[in-house]
Amino acid sequence: MGGNCISSSIIVKVGFIQKDKAPNMIAAENERNDFERNGSDRLDGWKEISNYLNCDVRTCLRWEKDLGLPVIRINKESKRSKVIAYKANVDRWLAGGKRLDAAAAAPKKWGFPIWKVVIGAAVVLAVAGAEYWLLFSRPSSGPVNWKLKGQTLVFMDTRDREIWDIEIDSSQDQERSYHDPPIVDSQGKALGRKWDRPKVAFMDIDHDGKREVICYLNHEDPLSRSIALVDHNGKKLWEKTLEYRESYPKGAPTHDFRLYQVSLEDINGDGAIEILSLWGHDRDFPGVFEVRSLAGDRLYQYDHTGILQFFVVSHDPAGRTAKEILLGGTNNLLGGDAVLIILDCADLKSGLGPPYTYPPELQTRETELETFVPATAQRASQKHYLRFRHNQLSAVDPLKYLNVTEIHASSEGLLIQVKYSLDAFLYFRFDSGKRLLSVSLGADSERTYQDLFVRKKVSLTPEAFLREAEKDVLAWDGEGWVPVPTFSR
Repeated sequence: MGGNCISSSIIVKVGFIQKDKAPNMIAAENERNDFERNGSDRLDGWKEISNYLNCDVRTCLRWEKDLGLPVIRINKESKRSKVIAYKANVDRWLAGGKRLDAAAAAPKKWGFPIWKVVIGAAVVLAVAGAEYWLLFSRPSSGPVNWKLKGQTLVFMDTRDREIWDIEIDSSQDQERSYHDPPIVDSQGKALGRKWDRPKVAFMDIDHDGKREVICYLNHEDPLSRSIALVDHNGKKLWEKTLEYRESYPKGAPTHDFRLYQVSLEDINGDGAIEILSLWGHDRDFPGVFEVRSLAGDRLYQYDHTGILQFFVVSHDPAGRTAKEILLGGTNNLLGGDAVLIILDCADLKSGLGPPYTYPPELQTRETELETFVPATAQRASQKHYLRFRHNQLSAVDPLKYLNVTEIHASSEGLLIQVKYSLDAFLYFRFDSGKRLLSVSLGADSERTYQDLFVRKKVSLTPEAFLREAEKDVLAWDGEGWVPVPTFSR
């Protein structure tokens, strides 16, 4: 009886002890017992387990998750916990039908919900489709830019896509005709500025959201050189040849004209756009400025016995309607003096600009000027015609033709730059009434003149020279030349 009681009490105590143990303590104790039983049969870590199974660690991880590979995690709450396995358990797992080929053939589970994959793929396809539509399928915006490619004018849309082109039926150098390269001497020194005069202009003239084009067409035959209006699809609406009307009994110019500049403006405030173009003889005589309607009809033509290099349009204070058109260049009949012509947009009358006879002060000096005297000509109207005569600055480094090279117009007045020699410019400032306010040398030109004065190449001091330069600005009064009005100082 006593022995049985003792045995029972021992069993009961042991039972209570076993019952009171926490599950993790039991698991740890079982693992210790396994270790004691198996000893060297244990595989420590994924590296040993993968070597035993002759595969990589990632495959072992997948087999643990999908096929129940018997590994023991020391801390079951952590994915990074140290793991162990026993060879006997792994062998039983392999023998139990969990073949490696079955594992390899098992369908792979996604690591994240399949709907995310579907949505992601849909977004990628949508973006790709949008890009394709923008780049290839989207309707063209019409031409907004152009470039010269060999003998072809190529027009591009807002995405810089080539949309259509115009072949130029000329074998000549088109760079010279369309891009105004600078004139240089035999040593490569620039003899004149590189003009930035557009040969092509764009505007949506029919209000359909796409721009039409006005462009110069440099044909092989000089008699066929023209400007053309082209719609946004590249269809030519009309083409007008460059024609000169005036005649010169002793020096008739050959018909060899090129376009210098073109633009689109509303010059009379009626809401209709006009085409402004400037073109001239290939050998600098004569020059022509003209205005055409959008239908191609010539509304105004200003002929000139000398090159007109460029024009500037001065607008009303609101900036919408053209107010004045300013032309800068030189006049052959004046012995190459620079000229500034100001046209009133509200009073345009076609014809030839002054002078109309051989200037008396030049008859003994330059007899060849008689070739520029026109036959009886219709006189053009101009608001102002200003002449900038040769002076000491131009005589030092002779330029036969002076040029107005810059025009800055504002509501306050004008600032005009005139080129007198290769390295010297004068600046003439006028108020809004075209009265002369001042004459000045640019910084570089001032150094040039000071050096000439020190070397006794010129006789006037810089201050005296500028005072005399004011007297070299003349205005046409309809019959002859008079001193330009000056601002009372």
